[in-house]
Amino acid sequence: MGKAQLQLYRQKTEELINDSLQRYAPTKVLEIRGLKVEVPNEVSCLSNEDYNKKYDTNLQDVPMMNKALRFAKESDPVRYQQKQDMIVEINRLRAENRYELYKPYYEVELNKQKLLEQEKQKQTQEKTKGFDGPSFGF
Repeated sequence: MGKAQLQLYRQKTEELINDSLQRYAPTKVLEIRGLKVEVPNEVSCLSNEDYNKKYDTNLQDVPMMNKALRFAKESDPVRYQQKQDMIVEINRLRAENRYELYKPYYEVELNKQKLLEQEKQKQTQEKTKGFDGPSFGF
């Protein structure tokens, strides 16, 4: 099997998975930079490099943790600390990639939140406007 055949399998698998996701779970809710955002639920068979070229993004490769680190116990403090450091780095890269993938959806949701906050402040100001304290009928 050559590279072209593998790419064909990947594309067909992507199509089948995306058809199923579209039918049964078209969206998902992710937390991006502390904000819950509803985004389309889809997969891609492209590598980060190819995806970046095609969609003009800046996805970064996330390192794989080897078995020695993945199963490191606290009894081996050096490897265990390396494991913890790598977990932090992996989670950071995943969060950056998630933001990069769904940036337009995040910005729309952020603008909605800002507008809601402004409306809330306006309503609060209107309620308190003209209130000089209790009136006792004098």
